[in-house]
Parts: sequence; C-alpha cells; structure tokens
Amino acid sequence: MNNFKVWCKDFNEWEKDYTLLGQDGTIYHINHGGGLISIRPENHIIVWPSGYEDKLGTMIYDGDVIKFEYMRGEYTTAIVEKDYFRGSDDMGCDVTGYRDFGMYGPPIIIGNIYENPELKNKKLRDES
Repeated sequence: MNNFKVWCKDFNEWEKDYTLLGQDGTIYHINHGGGLISIRPENHIIVWPSGYEDKLGTMIYDGDVIKFEYMRGEYTTAIVEKDYFRGSDDMGCDVTGYRDFGMYGPPIIIGNIYENPELKNKKLRDES
C-alpha cells in the first residue's frame, strides 16, 4: 500500500488506481495486467502523509486543513505543510508545520485544499 496519495488536477479527484512512485520521481499507474503506465506529472500532485493522525485516527496529509488547540481553550485552523516553519506572527498564521499542531491534543481534519480549494484562500483563524 502507498504511503502517499495522488491528486489529479485534470479531474479534480484523487487517483483511484494503484499508483507507484519510481526512483526518478515518475508516477505510474499499475494496469490490470501488472504493467506500468507513466502519468503526466504536470497534471498530478503527490501528497505526502505527515506521520501524525487526527483525533479520529485518520492520517494527516500535506494540504489538509486542521483545527487544533494552540493554547488551552483557544483553537485555530491551519493548512498543513511539511516544510513550513512558523514565524512570530502571534498565531495569526494560516499554515502550520508538522510539529506545530497537537500540543494540547490531536487536531481534527476539516477538509483539504484539493477537494476544498476555497479553504486555501480563506482566512482560517477560528476563534471558537
């Protein structure tokens, strides 16, 4: 089983067929006969898991939008990006790195920027 997912930009959906990532970064479909068919990288995004699960036990991936408690009783939402390092912006950030969430318990996935692109351009701060 893959530890990554592949988003198809052409159809705005996750690839349903089994995919394989070659050593050179080429993405392949495995057809019914077991053969490999390369797919166009310009139309696909490889989405990597964070290694962390949300409150319900679902793996959190890059591009997921999560809600988490950043201070006792204070919640915020953010887009997960593996290479992000938060600056000193008084927690008004809309992006979080892997180690920035879950200090007071596991986060909850509320969507992702691929299936819910409107979340990418929306101010994500949640005061509830």
